[in-house]
Amino acid sequence: MPRELVWKDQPRFHGWGCSRCSWVFDPPAPPVGENFDAVMRNFQAARDEAFDWHVCDKPIGNQERRDWTNESQLGAQTAKSPLEDAAIDERGYGVSN
Repeated sequence: MPRELVWKDQPRFHGWGCSRCSWVFDPPAPPVGENFDAVMRNFQAARDEAFDWHVCDKPIGNQERRDWTNESQLGAQTAKSPLEDAAIDERGYGVSN
């Protein structure tokens, strides 16, 4: 089954994520635009690009299910898109591993 961008409505997280792994969309910056429609288009484009660039960590299968109440899994991202890197560079700081 291919991965899909799905809405995750969990006790401690409400937002977009991957259907096959623990990746969730964490916007690198607030969406911008001249009006609401532009803001929504920019948000959706950033979300879709980040989803396309992410690399699934350990897929969720029949033998393993993630407990989404575990906050350590909520921020798990294994790859950053060029859009996320540009946002970090523009702000002048980044996260060191």
